[in-house]
Amino acid sequence: ECEPSPPMVAIAPNCDCWSAQDKAPCLLHIDCKTGATRQVPVPHPKGNCSNLIGNITGPAIVTAPDGAVWCSLLAGNGALVRVDPATHERTLYEFEAPSWVSSQRIIHIAFHTLAECHHPFRNRSIRMTNINLMFVITSNLVDDDAINMVQCISFYGDSWTELFHLRSIPLPTQDCCCHR
Repeated sequence: ECEPSPPMVAIAPNCDCWSAQDKAPCLLHIDCKTGATRQVPVPHPKGNCSNLIGNITGPAIVTAPDGAVWCSLLAGNGALVRVDPATHERTLYEFEAPSWVSSQRIIHIAFHTLAECHHPFRNRSIRMTNINLMFVITSNLVDDDAINMVQCISFYGDSWTELFHLRSIPLPTQDCCCHR
């Protein structure tokens, strides 16, 4: 069994290591069986603040409950990349910001499955089970216009790939370059 992922490294179900790289547009992949390393290109959004810091991977990289590796793209405006653990297919996700958000630079990621909750809907309570959630922290660390906030992203059904809803919660202190 693999050890939990340390910061800046994600461990895939087969125990391969994936690492985000400051100042590099690729992820580093380390094959656990052979020790071979390779640079894996990932898709990046067009424009955003890449002219300030370049298309970099990270700083966040984490293994989701389904075994996929997710990495933040700090130069992107609400951008993440997902690496499929079996095929190594890379998918770019860009989250549209609420109208009050000038920019959103994702710096950390965490996953959680909510076993059960009751949600009020039209004067009655709806019971929902197994809601897959991703929490991200955004920061103005590299972009003075970015909002420091926590975002909660829910996925559709049992999926860890189909985004359903985004909720953005600004931190009470802005211009703080939140990081952890």
